[in-house]
Amino acid sequence: MVIDDLHTRFGRSQRVKSAAKQFIERRLGANDLMAVVHTTGPSNANQEFTSNKKLLLAAVDKTSGRKLDSATANKTNEFNRTRDTRQQGDALNDPEDAERAFQARSALDTLRNVSDWFGSVRGPAQGDPVRQ
Repeated sequence: MVIDDLHTRFGRSQRVKSAAKQFIERRLGANDLMAVVHTTGPSNANQEFTSNKKLLLAAVDKTSGRKLDSATANKTNEFNRTRDTRQQGDALNDPEDAERAFQARSALDTLRNVSDWFGSVRGPAQGDPVRQ
């Protein structure tokens, strides 16, 4: 399970946790393995593959939304803050633009790393019995 905490508002963290917990509690079978990965990258909030629901639920409990305000909201605030001193045509800056770009790259890097790892997983060779 990949939890995109970089694009989840802090105030919505509980909803994300509830949905993830519901999936683990209701859909994860006794013989299933699952991992929890947060898009913030490697941290103690992640959980390696396990069938232990308590460990998975504990990792989900560590989720905390970190979404930044939107660029539009930031530019609107900048406009309102500087409207008395601005010249027509002055550019509006988003003070969180660099951080937003970093977070987007970080989320995509996490997804790429997960997909690369899954790409390296090999199933049983042809003719090998499948373990149940």
